[in-house]
Amino acid sequence: MSAQPRDLDMGIVVRDLETMTRFYTEGLGFEHVSDRPTAAVSGLLRRFECEGAYVKFLQLGKEPNLSSPPGGARGDCSGLRWFSLTVDIDEIEQVWERCKALGATEVTPLQDTGDGRRYMVIEDPERNWFEVLGADRSWVRPVSRDS
Repeated sequence: MSAQPRDLDMGIVVRDLETMTRFYTEGLGFEHVSDRPTAAVSGLLRRFECEGAYVKFLQLGKEPNLSSPPGGARGDCSGLRWFSLTVDIDEIEQVWERCKALGATEVTPLQDTGDGRRYMVIEDPERNWFEVLGADRSWVRPVSRDS
């Protein structure tokens, strides 16, 4: 029997918790769910939710020595280099405008996929890349929550 994932929380270590909070709440529509101190790394963990997807930001108690290398998926390193968010296709341009006003950089311009969807790749204020995919809700497959 294989393990069946129930949830996926993605964690990002951030330098500027407030800037990233504004970006993900005002730009992408995530809801700030909770804050809690973390003893293991002497920092603050902030959790966000959007329709069952969770993102956690960790601001360390001291400034990190290194940052994400530039270049996202095109960078010359391994590890988490991008993630994807799906939005209603009619909202993708509005999402981009909000994100741009909050410090996002366009990596790949908005384009059609050829199958009725549109996408673009954006870099957030701390150089994390993510793909924004515009699709109607019939395209998004729900995750089964059955045991």
